[in-house]
Amino acid sequence: MGLATLVGFDSAANLAEEAKDPYRSIPRAIVGSVVAAGALGLVFLITVTIAIDSIPKVTDSDSPIAAIIHDQLGSVTERVFLAGITLAFFGAGTAVMTACSRLVFAMSRDSRFPAHQLMRRVNPRTHTPIPATLMTFVVGVVLMVALPGSALLKLIVASTILPAIIYSSTIILYLVVRKQLGRKEGAFNLGRLELPVAISALVWVVCALFVLTVPRDALVPDLIVVGLIVAGGLFFLGLLIFHPEALETEPVSQALDPPGE
Repeated sequence: MGLATLVGFDSAANLAEEAKDPYRSIPRAIVGSVVAAGALGLVFLITVTIAIDSIPKVTDSDSPIAAIIHDQLGSVTERVFLAGITLAFFGAGTAVMTACSRLVFAMSRDSRFPAHQLMRRVNPRTHTPIPATLMTFVVGVVLMVALPGSALLKLIVASTILPAIIYSSTIILYLVVRKQLGRKEGAFNLGRLELPVAISALVWVVCALFVLTVPRDALVPDLIVVGLIVAGGLFFLGLLIFHPEALETEPVSQALDPPGE
């Protein structure tokens, strides 16, 4: 549930260059995603919690939700439920892969990613960054095949922690410079709720980080996140020393226009 509801709602932002009226549609998509995931997730958690017959039995199960559904509704309903989850995660994985490919493309477009000359290429027919998409797909498949189940689960947990750190950093940076930011006429705007929402979001993300990082079994994911941050810091240092020009210019938008536009 944490993986499904705490991260991923920002994926729409990574597709902003391909969206129509992104200053309005993208924020609405993000807000709608958060509201829908929060409301449906809360209803689901309350429902399954009420349905628990034996807490020790559920706690000892490798798949607590499936065990609850099996006890209450039988094996057929359990299998249908698991099939639905499989399809949902496949769709979510496809969306995340698309969003990651756009991140790779954007960084490569600004010469801030390894092999950027290849990863910045856009197919003239589909108007999509095919090399970046293939790289994201191949890395995901290799990790799934090469890592055993327990190690892959640790990596998935780490992939929940790292975005929370990015979210908190983004909110803090926004709070520091928000008075210097320009406003686009007709764009999505929270108005007077802007500051309260930002502060509430920061408090929420900090609480989420606490829940994700404090448990004893989160040590390995925590170390993975620290390692990724160190690797990213070293890469940034390399850019700063050997290619400072890549960091001295503002990113230039190279829109991925939808076909036919």
